[in-house]
Amino acid sequence: MQRLTPDIKPPILPARSVVMDGFRALTLTLCLLSVLTRPALAETPVVSCHSGAFSVSAEDPQEADLACAIIDKTHARLAQLGFEMLEPARVEITSALDVAQGVCVGLYNAMEKKLQILSRSCLQDQTAHSIGFAEMEPDLLFETVLVHELVHAHIDQHSSGRFLPRVAHEYLAYSIQLDLLPEADRIRILEKAQIAAPIVFDEISASLLQFSPIHFAAMAWMHFDQEGADSDLVDRIIRGDLLFNTLWD
Repeated sequence: MQRLTPDIKPPILPARSVVMDGFRALTLTLCLLSVLTRPALAETPVVSCHSGAFSVSAEDPQEADLACAIIDKTHARLAQLGFEMLEPARVEITSALDVAQGVCVGLYNAMEKKLQILSRSCLQDQTAHSIGFAEMEPDLLFETVLVHELVHAHIDQHSSGRFLPRVAHEYLAYSIQLDLLPEADRIRILEKAQIAAPIVFDEISASLLQFSPIHFAAMAWMHFDQEGADSDLVDRIIRGDLLFNTLWD
């Protein structure tokens, strides 16, 4: 089996980072190509999650409760990996993101300490356009996108002001996202990517993230798993001890 299938398709756009002078504010997004024309939500009620670090606003109260349940469930695994939220952050479930409307399904804004996720009704419109997540039901897609952005929020708070390249952020976000998927869904994504083990770390590059996020995600999780998927590995990445190929960052 070839290590990397050359069938690279453009409809998924890579996660994006924006660094602003003076703030080094980082906005990281999970992007799929589609068109949304829904209006932005008006002011919505806010729900505090049991974990204490997150509050959630959503037009649908049940969706806010669902987001809190996902956050609380994810918290246990993130704690095993050495992650704790050091400052409060908020989650907005919306029909229109602040940036990249029509191409992204979720984002984390480090300067505002804010995660945004499209609502499940919006994600229903996204699944047919995605690669890797195409057969995923909206409820599971909602959960896995939220997990991805939660990881970005935790990385931001644990990097102690040090700049981490986007590829390092996405390595952890995709690895933990796939790690928390139901096994059948993770296997389907790995089979779609057609990646062979063992994974060579240098192949997990910014250029791969740029051109084929599904292959990047599969290789990141496989490497994460083969290296122990533990807090020591996470800490090495956060400290910058593992140097990623950042050609495209």
